[in-house]
Amino acid sequence: MKNRRIKGFTLIEMMIVVVIISILSAVATASYRSYVVKARRTSAQEELLQIQQAIEEFYALNHTYNGAYTTNVKEQYQYSFTVAGAGSSFSGYQLRAEAQGGQKSSDSDCAVLFLNRNGTKGGGTSASTMVQGNCW
Repeated sequence: MKNRRIKGFTLIEMMIVVVIISILSAVATASYRSYVVKARRTSAQEELLQIQQAIEEFYALNHTYNGAYTTNVKEQYQYSFTVAGAGSSFSGYQLRAEAQGGQKSSDSDCAVLFLNRNGTKGGGTSASTMVQGNCW
């Protein structure tokens, strides 16, 4: 009688494959989440620049910032956009984008982005801890 060997995978080989797939999926998931956070931050930065452009166009036509925008502009990209300094004596402005929900916890170092009339850009963990040049 011939000794026939049964072909197939052993349990150890299968477990090694499962471990390798688990490690690869963990790395891919972390990279994807990081990409999503950065993409949302970039979208918020673009929105701040578009709001600034609209305010400057208003100023070019009316020679005043008063009435260019209301204080609460909009919410999108998981950010809330506001214009600080709006009012009757609106001689300048600071645009702010504050992260909301999951974006706030995932991107805690840059939870608040700002852009002012002079083109100064920055960000930080809160409105009181913003630093020029960070997060852009």
